[in-house]
Amino acid sequence: MKAFKELAIIIGICLFGEISAQLLPFPFPSSVLSMLILLALFFTPLLKPESIEGVSSLMLGNMVLFFIPSGVQIIKYASVMKDSWWKLVLICLISMVLTFFVTGFSVILTIKLIKGGKKNGNN
Repeated sequence: MKAFKELAIIIGICLFGEISAQLLPFPFPSSVLSMLILLALFFTPLLKPESIEGVSSLMLGNMVLFFIPSGVQIIKYASVMKDSWWKLVLICLISMVLTFFVTGFSVILTIKLIKGGKKNGNN
């Protein structure tokens, strides 16, 4: 029963994000809006991360299943992309390399900032 309650909370937040995104006067991804709503709820006493931990762990453990519809759609429209597949591959490679570098430099900077704060006696 607890799993159904956790799932209902997650689905409710997603539904609220979807409806809110439709009401906005500008285009905004409903999934991002739902995550922002979830984050805002975590900062209030209304929702604690522990209250959705079970279903969230299950979803994260089986995340590969959420990519099946995307893969099917890519295969469905493969004929449309046959002339420009190399552009998509190039964009993916460039964005992957940029993500690696930005993430690496962010981690290095964070470590330096943490170590610098400890040297000054600030914990």
